[in-house]
Amino acid sequence: MESYSKTVSAFWVLISFMVLTISSNAAMAETLDEKAWNSVWDRLSKFLPANTSSEEVHALTIVVPATWASRDRDGLVELQRIAGAIPENTFNVDPSRMSLSLHQAYSRIISDVALPELPKAQEDEFLKAQNEYNKAVDEYIARVNSFRQLWKERQEELKAQGEPVDTLARNQFKSDLGGYFNSVQAKLQVATVKVQKYAPIGSHWIDALKLLRAELANASSDMTGVYSYEGGFATLKSISADCSNENEEGWDVWSFNQTTSSQTVRSSNWNGGGGWSGGFVNVNLGGGGGNGSNVVMTSGDNIKIKFCNLTYVSLRPGPWFDPSFLQAIDAGVLTMKPGAQLGGKEKIFGPDGSIPRLVKGAIVARRMVFEAKLSTTYLSEMRKNSGGSGGVRIGPWSIGGGGGSSEFKREYNTADGYYGRSTSTDVPVVIAIVTESTK
Repeated sequence: MESYSKTVSAFWVLISFMVLTISSNAAMAETLDEKAWNSVWDRLSKFLPANTSSEEVHALTIVVPATWASRDRDGLVELQRIAGAIPENTFNVDPSRMSLSLHQAYSRIISDVALPELPKAQEDEFLKAQNEYNKAVDEYIARVNSFRQLWKERQEELKAQGEPVDTLARNQFKSDLGGYFNSVQAKLQVATVKVQKYAPIGSHWIDALKLLRAELANASSDMTGVYSYEGGFATLKSISADCSNENEEGWDVWSFNQTTSSQTVRSSNWNGGGGWSGGFVNVNLGGGGGNGSNVVMTSGDNIKIKFCNLTYVSLRPGPWFDPSFLQAIDAGVLTMKPGAQLGGKEKIFGPDGSIPRLVKGAIVARRMVFEAKLSTTYLSEMRKNSGGSGGVRIGPWSIGGGGGSSEFKREYNTADGYYGRSTSTDVPVVIAIVTESTK
């Protein structure tokens, strides 16, 4: 297997693995590497909300900050990117690898539903309502753009006066423009009601349209284009306090040494069936790396992965998303226009559909740490590579490497001989994503 440090070429490249259990008394001898991999799977599988065969765990090669914890625009855009992914089997949320995100696909499907023929009078009313609706949307977007321009001008004024451009200034600006969106939102609401009234289709389509357009009408002025997703905000806030290095409170410690064992023997359906993906440890020693057997060579050798406030947070689309609408299409209650695109698929949900799985949640930690007590040679290589371009891989996670994108920026040594690196972020970090198959 190639080392991950040479195959990870983008920030969002992830290693995906499915928790596929086989009989724990299977007649096979596990190597130390396999015991370590299975030990990780044991621990991660405990965070599956329902622990069913439809759920899958995808460990991130490079852990990333849960920036949406701050609830600012940039963070919510990142939440939209992750929670709105339509995952492949080998899960990758890099937009260059996906044709559409969930909200984009959903909006397109709504517009591609075939509308039956109407009596002439009703058709005229419906077309008129559509035109009014489109005009109302254009006016709303124009008002948003105007709001942004006014805020930009206010910022310049504040800077020229030596005043801070902060949350207080932003709130004051919003207060000064109180009711700025009332008229355009009212027009949009009236137009939406008319479309619903004259639409030549049943409640599934009407409800889906209503919920999607409510998302637009109710969006705050500086969040246009950011669809709402549930991001476990309360949970992230509850783990915002960092753990102390002086005691064990809040820490979840996973140790890997010569006595490592696992509760369950699993088949290695790694990355869509690619095998065990090499040794559990890779330190790029001499360009070749190492595995658990030749890195952890004595009873005193030990590698730890530590997580502060390790927990699961739910990630799901906001109230604009109505799965029953998509199920109605799959059931034939609604039909699509000729030539409508479903990603070349005949169904939307299911293993062969255009949306075969959805993001369900994330496994996060306030801080992630790795510590190692090894031979002088291996410890020296870990120290060098974990802070350089080569990187070190422990199980599915990479420390260092990745073109400088690693979050393990804090380096230290302990009194009892461990070398360690820790993430250093203002928010929790995401270590894995949980997805669920659709049906």
